[in-house]
Amino acid sequence: MEIFRDCRPVLIAPSSMLLTWEEEFKKWKVDIAFHNISSVEFSGREDVAARKLVKNKRDAKFNRLVKILSWSRGNGVLGVSYQLFEKLTADRTGGNKEDKESEEIRRILLKKPNLIILDEGHTPRNTTSNIFKCLKNVKTDRRVILSGTPFQNNFDELFNTLWLVRPKFADKISSKRNQTRKKKSKTLESGEQSREIWASFTSSIGKNSDVGVAEIRRIIEPFVNVHTGSILQKKLPGLRECVVVLHPTDLQRQLLDEKHAGNICRISRFTKG
Repeated sequence: MEIFRDCRPVLIAPSSMLLTWEEEFKKWKVDIAFHNISSVEFSGREDVAARKLVKNKRDAKFNRLVKILSWSRGNGVLGVSYQLFEKLTADRTGGNKEDKESEEIRRILLKKPNLIILDEGHTPRNTTSNIFKCLKNVKTDRRVILSGTPFQNNFDELFNTLWLVRPKFADKISSKRNQTRKKKSKTLESGEQSREIWASFTSSIGKNSDVGVAEIRRIIEPFVNVHTGSILQKKLPGLRECVVVLHPTDLQRQLLDEKHAGNICRISRFTKG
């Protein structure tokens, strides 16, 4: 962002993780504004002119507009939760007409970002989900997915996740098929062809064949970076166990003794009954 001053990154993550990202910016004293539009609070890094525009309109929608305008005008990162992004960018065609502010927010979020980062990027893995449909409308080419569990025992969902971050990878699958087989139909879309080939690779996995696994690895290797916990071993000390003995104060010991005596009395009465 120091080199490319016009870069406008958007970070989409679960709302609870946005707070963690915001704290990391503060902890490392990064001189870049982090505008969390999933929070109603201002960070103090908002654009002065944008705040003046809505100084007499204090509600969640106008607070978001201030942060989005501040981000679009200056050097900063915009943070938004998956749920809110879906709400703000959903296609309202045929439904209730949007007000002017909502239309502007939707336009900015879909067209303005230069970089999209999806934390917990396996979240929009279902093509029928609303968040997947909304992310399909984003015009940004540069996309990064961060995920500890990108594969959840479902190869179709893995395909959807990879397609969302890098749609062109599906075209390469289709082109490979056209080199080895004849086209079934000229009207068949490359996406459908890609899914068909992907399914043929994955269907052989687990049936005493490593061909499918090898082929999938070859396809995703150019753009999927896999890191294990071993990269942290040189920097983190590892697990250390400590035993801390806490001696109760006189008042605590008295209360504990009274509680213990009370329990004995209750057990005694129960036994006699």
